Amino acid sequence: IFHWTAVGDSSAAGHGNTYSQSYTAILEKTVTEAFAAAGVQFVATNHAGDVWSGMELAFCLESIVGKDVDILSWDFSLSDPEDFSNPLSPGQGIDPALLGERAGRVMNSMPFLFFLRILSDMLSSERIRRLES
Repeated sequence: IFHWTAVGDSSAAGHGNTYSQSYTAILEKTVTEAFAAAGVQFVATNHAGDVWSGMELAFCLESIVGKDVDILSWDFSLSDPEDFSNPLSPGQGIDPALLGERAGRVMNSMPFLFFLRILSDMLSSERIRRLES
């Protein structure tokens, strides 16, 4: 079994759409046949909610998603801070680092971490530019 698990905010949860229209559900429908052809069962689960912070996810990870995950996808588009001057504020790097560290310690396997962030405004673009420099 190859297990993809999504956590994060309302956009990962598919709010505003039906559950079957979330990108996790669409991914599962899209790749299941290809994985089956290789003899692997593909399972995608969506544990996203309204606004999960990286801190909440990190400390409750195994209770929320379990311990058998191959890819852990975290969409943190809406859980970003408004204080872009503080590098330790949530979403500025500390939350993804903490989530990744915790995932490596509590999961049975070492999951691939897939962080998704939608650039929805100029402040988001500016923040990414600062992080990349």
